[in-house]
Amino acid sequence: MEGSSNCGTGCDGKSVAMIPKIQKTLNIDLPSSSMVSAKEGCESPLSSWDSEPEADSMDYGFSWEIDNRSYDELLKKLIEKEEELRVSNLKLQLSEQENIKLVVQVENSEILVDDACEKLKLKEHELNEQKKLLGDEIAKLKIQNLKSENQLDDVRGELELKEKELNEKKEISEQEVFKLKNQIKECENQLDNVQGELNLKNEELQKQTAKLETHIEEEKKNVAILKGEIETLVRTNEDNVNNHHKELRKMISVLFDLQVKKRDLDSDIASLSNLKKQLISKLEDCESRNKKLEEKVKQYEAENLQQKKLHSIQLKDLEDEIDFLNMKRVEGSFNYVCHSKKRNSKKR
Repeated sequence: MEGSSNCGTGCDGKSVAMIPKIQKTLNIDLPSSSMVSAKEGCESPLSSWDSEPEADSMDYGFSWEIDNRSYDELLKKLIEKEEELRVSNLKLQLSEQENIKLVVQVENSEILVDDACEKLKLKEHELNEQKKLLGDEIAKLKIQNLKSENQLDDVRGELELKEKELNEKKEISEQEVFKLKNQIKECENQLDNVQGELNLKNEELQKQTAKLETHIEEEKKNVAILKGEIETLVRTNEDNVNNHHKELRKMISVLFDLQVKKRDLDSDIASLSNLKKQLISKLEDCESRNKKLEEKVKQYEAENLQQKKLHSIQLKDLEDEIDFLNMKRVEGSFNYVCHSKKRNSKKR
């Protein structure tokens, strides 16, 4: 206690001057030169004390060594605390940057979901247009059926007239009558075939429309699920922002996960752009095929099989496209959910 009082009296002015310097070290880095000057400031009274008598120097020297050691320990502790504060400030800055990146990624994922919804609407509109075109083709076939029935009625009327003429004249041979009957049978068979094909096409169209409606409903459900997952992720991100002070030690692993997720998002964006190009090319192919179909309707009897093949190919392409889009969206959402779950599990 006597040594501390002696040091207080010896270094009174300089110890008071060092108090604001020690307080400033909480926010500003303390250079090594300042520490040296501080030590020299408190060591300077020793030179003045050496000029005093030997008895006084022996008493004060022992107490000054004790205070000098405690002051060095305080300086070391201040330096350590200052470094810890610097590291914690850096970690806080990193956590704030990572939270900003998370918010940006959530906004980008919402934009992707909106783009997917718009694509689904466009696809639904295209399917409705194709349904209308197929309905127009069925109407044309029905008109042709009516025309064939009218022609058959005309042929029957002509046959009745010819039968009357045969009864009146009785000069036509039995072979000609047999040929006319065969023609009537062929016309009736053709009419039956046309009606059967119309029924088959109607059944196929009903099945295809049902399948397309189910696909559209499934896509809407998937979009709703993705929106729910995004909302949950936004909530969890808000909780993470509020609790970022507790998670400073885990930010390095989160940074690695975010980099992996960024790569996945970049790959998803590239795949979506490729899908867009493929859809545009396939739409152009569909338009060209529709034009060809309109040109070949006039040659119905000769090109009926080709029309069936083209319709089946178009429907298969559309189903493949829808399945491909579903798989891509499911994979993207699954990867996104998996990364978010991994991140949440690591944080817990």
